[in-house]
Parts: sequence; C-alpha cells; structure tokens
Amino acid sequence: MAKLTTEARLGQPDELYARLIEAYRDLDEAESHKLSAKLILLLANHIGDPAVLDEAESQKLSAKLILLLANHIGDPEVLEEALAIARDQVNRT
Repeated sequence: MAKLTTEARLGQPDELYARLIEAYRDLDEAESHKLSAKLILLLANHIGDPAVLDEAESQKLSAKLILLLANHIGDPEVLEEALAIARDQVNRT
C-alpha cells in the first residue's frame, strides 16, 4: 500500500507557497473555497491512489491538504498547471 509522502520533495517550497498565496489574492470567501476544492480535486486526480488520498484527507485542513498533495506529487510544473486550471475555473463561475 502506498503511503503519503510528507518529507520535502519540492525543490523550492517557498516559491510554491508564494504562488498559492498569490492565487488566493483578491478572492472572496466563496471563491477561495471553490479554488481550494478545485485544486484539491485536480491534485487528488493526479495522484489517483485511494490509500494516499485517504491518508492526506485525514489532515482535514484544506490548505495543509493542498500542500501535502503538492508535496506528494513533487513536481512544480504539475502544481502550476493545476493551479492555473483551478483559478481559471473559479474566474469563469
């Protein structure tokens, strides 16, 4: 069974954090929740392993969950693409 990777895998975690903060800038509360949900779903779909997702979901905090999923993937380009897609979807609704 796969386990959630929690040791640092991202080469530039501060840059990731800054991009996440920027993505939420100027969003109201409802838009912020939408962005979190869309980003979590995109990252979860990319991982695709129910055991890993169950372990990550047990964290119960959306910001921490996003960071855990992003770290598990460990690929900043995948996160950047997911972030762009999620932000675009929030802006269209």
